[in-house]
Amino acid sequence: MNCENCEIEHEGNYGSGRFCSSGCARGYSTKEKRSLINDKVSSKLKKEKPLIKLICESCKTEFNFFRIKQTCSKECQDELQRGKLKTGNYSKNGGIREGGGRSKSLEYVNHLGEHMKLNKDEILVAEILDKLKMNWNRNWKYFKYEDLESNEIRKFYPDFYVSDFDLYVEYKGWLTDSMRHKMKDAKIKNSFNLLIVVGEDRRFANDGLNINELEKYIRSSLRKQQVSKTSHRQSSIL
Repeated sequence: MNCENCEIEHEGNYGSGRFCSSGCARGYSTKEKRSLINDKVSSKLKKEKPLIKLICESCKTEFNFFRIKQTCSKECQDELQRGKLKTGNYSKNGGIREGGGRSKSLEYVNHLGEHMKLNKDEILVAEILDKLKMNWNRNWKYFKYEDLESNEIRKFYPDFYVSDFDLYVEYKGWLTDSMRHKMKDAKIKNSFNLLIVVGEDRRFANDGLNINELEKYIRSSLRKQQVSKTSHRQSSIL
């Protein structure tokens, strides 16, 4: 017969024969009690503590839990630990650089006095928007899309919203096919204006506007907007 604790075959000479030794008998008892205690504690905490509304740092899906938690599932937690989030886990959200690890969030106050947390690369975008006195803020609005791998409906949160152009801006230090699909599908399903800004990695030059061209792009857009307003006023007068 096999020991119920270590599963090693034995002759059944100890006690009732369930275990091969006193050590395994005690170990099994401790393990069984520990499991029961853990279940009771977990159940008690869930009943006593109110649920908190959270957003998964990996897939950006909203979920409820009785304590602060980074991710909505074990799969998302695994991705976060593999260093692929935007501030480290890039599999779904992109970020500073491939395999770059977690990026420290820094306190940032824009020229309008809005407080927010940004990583160092997002701050580069924010500083350009501030320099040009844009009306912008950290974006908290989401757009639904269908996940490329699971076909589940998920939520995409662009980084910034610039109200001057009704424009959402998303910074990507690097991209995967899954990220490209997410943004493309979100735009198709929701019909919103999205500007993708990429870093200096040449592999992703065709995926968006290089961050070094962002200021020039906005200035050009402002000029076109001004010309359009002037033309409209002149037409109204005529």
